[in-house]
Amino acid sequence: MPFQAIAILSGNRQKTIPNRSEEQLLSEVVLPFVANGIITAKWGKKKHSYRVLELRVFETTTARLSSVAGGRVRERVFRQPGPH
Repeated sequence: MPFQAIAILSGNRQKTIPNRSEEQLLSEVVLPFVANGIITAKWGKKKHSYRVLELRVFETTTARLSSVAGGRVRERVFRQPGPH
């Protein structure tokens, strides 16, 4: 099943990381977040780094982003320790 992630950023912003395999999401998003609180996402050919306050990971029944709301199977929430 595909995985989706929503990174909660400062200033009431969020970044969506859709349609990844479990291995991709762990290596590209979850492990960097746990290690230093920063994720890197591509926008076209450019890479952008984001300081993330909270990371929500969803396993979904389909590869559609809209399935986060309706086809959710499991949800995990990761938070950076300390005050935000």
